[in-house]
Amino acid sequence: MNSAGILQQGVTDNTAEIFSSGSRNEATINQAGSGNQAFVNQYNDLVGEVGELGNYYNPLDPNAVVEPGFLETLAANSANVTQDGEDNFAQVNQDGVLNSANVAQTGISNEAFIDQIGDNLVVEVTQSGDGNRAVSSQDGMNNEIAIAQTGNSSVATIEQVGFNNNVFVTQGSDDNEVTVNQDGSVNTATLLQEGGDGNFALIDQFGVNNTADIIQNGSGNSADITQSGTFNIASIAQNGSGNQASIYQDGYMNEGIIEQLGAGSIAEIIQNGIDNLASILQIGNGHNASITQTGNNNIAGI
Repeated sequence: MNSAGILQQGVTDNTAEIFSSGSRNEATINQAGSGNQAFVNQYNDLVGEVGELGNYYNPLDPNAVVEPGFLETLAANSANVTQDGEDNFAQVNQDGVLNSANVAQTGISNEAFIDQIGDNLVVEVTQSGDGNRAVSSQDGMNNEIAIAQTGNSSVATIEQVGFNNNVFVTQGSDDNEVTVNQDGSVNTATLLQEGGDGNFALIDQFGVNNTADIIQNGSGNSADITQSGTFNIASIAQNGSGNQASIYQDGYMNEGIIEQLGAGSIAEIIQNGIDNLASILQIGNGHNASITQTGNNNIAGI
């Protein structure tokens, strides 16, 4: 049996739709305001398959056999949308089991799109500014996305394919853009854009156990990190305006750090190998620095 609830306390022109196919889906939509739209679509095969002994198979572990009634204790998919503003739009699509999606929109003209295909996926979207857009796509198991947009006219686009990946995005100022692509397992990306406008941040992670952080406190900065391999760490911090920073890592246990304090500087780190360490610190304006490491156990700093 599925559970669905819609509460509309707004003025006019709110739209809410819930569609559930399968069993034990839960969805709620609460709307207070006007011109809001919310759509939730949920699918699963939680009725399961019955084995020769009458036991149900656990969808999270096809090799494990559990007692009858186990599946009936699960909340297959859970979706909650709260809209307290005007002209907000939210769409949630869930296909699998144990997925959770929560959207809270308290501003004006925000958009949130969530697609979950797999099991035990989590997405949290909070939009308290105006004109923001959050797009998330998950395909796999045990992935998590958290997006908080408290400024205006910012965009966050996240795609996860694989297992146990995490993305955390905070956009606290205006006209910022974040893009994250994860294809692998146990990767973590953290992005913080506050105190300035018009920043761009990109993180691509292809591999296992990679960690990437981008912090932008300024305006017109651009940062991108690409990681292919295992146990790589990359960090970019930009405090100023008009800076550009890039880190490319391909290998094992490499670490790259860029910090920019000023305006109009360019920094790049390229690492191919094992256990390399590179760091760039730029204080002032108009600097240009680059480090390339090929091989193993290299250390470089500027």
